[in-house]
Amino acid sequence: MLPDDFRFPTPTRENLPRLARIAFDTGAVHCRGCRDYHLTWPYLRAMGLNGAGPEFNLPLHVEMLGRVAAGRRDTRWLLAGSADAGVLAAVQEAITALPPAGHDITVLDRCPTPLALCRDHAESTDLAITTVAADLMSFDPPKPFDVILGHQVVLFFRDEDRPALYRRLASWLDPSGRLCLTVANQTPTSSGTADFHADFNRWRVGRIRAEAAAGTIDLPEDVEIFVARMDRRLERLNKDARFGIAHYVRQLEEAGLAVIEATPMPDADQTTEMARNGRNRHLIVAERRGA
Repeated sequence: MLPDDFRFPTPTRENLPRLARIAFDTGAVHCRGCRDYHLTWPYLRAMGLNGAGPEFNLPLHVEMLGRVAAGRRDTRWLLAGSADAGVLAAVQEAITALPPAGHDITVLDRCPTPLALCRDHAESTDLAITTVAADLMSFDPPKPFDVILGHQVVLFFRDEDRPALYRRLASWLDPSGRLCLTVANQTPTSSGTADFHADFNRWRVGRIRAEAAAGTIDLPEDVEIFVARMDRRLERLNKDARFGIAHYVRQLEEAGLAVIEATPMPDADQTTEMARNGRNRHLIVAERRGA
């Protein structure tokens, strides 16, 4: 298991302690059943105890996003769902590395809490964005997008409902546009996935309790209340370790998309252990069939 002093890196330009506090305050007003998720996520990232955000392998995210946006004079982006400002920060890193061009960024989520975090991050880094509070299954964009990015968004949909989601996303793409999805998947050599996740969560809870007792972390509430939120969040999320990458590719193709690439994305710091224990990720790039 991970050593006590291990921390996942937070390489983006986010002010995570500030965003975590905003999530706590804003979620109390706006979240409806999603507060445990939106509150714990930025706090765990701020403490270096998450490991599932875009920092899982930020260089690969940035490289891929830069590649799909390269050569476009003006790029319309849609961030389809956002736990906090992490995915927005990854897009920001990608476009900063590109030659000067126009970028119109829309962040969509059905909950106002992550949108508030994205606005705060954008304002603090002089990035222009538009935020939209809407459900992906009812949103009707006024114009097509050049790049649609869904970072682990499929986790929040039942497997049988995902083809409908993919069809909607495909219909929003410009003819030359790209759909970019980050997915969690099982590999043929993965083993001990359930045990690994249980051990990983015990390690994380142990670090939170120990550091709260030592006064080295600043939680907004009693540590046991925070830990209970984490447990409820894990219960609500769908677990996709049972699906291989071929399953995602097949569903996307059946939804009218052509998969251009499906790139393995190992953890940047714990490659062997994470991949062996089922924490494998892929970056999928797809386009509308016939484009």
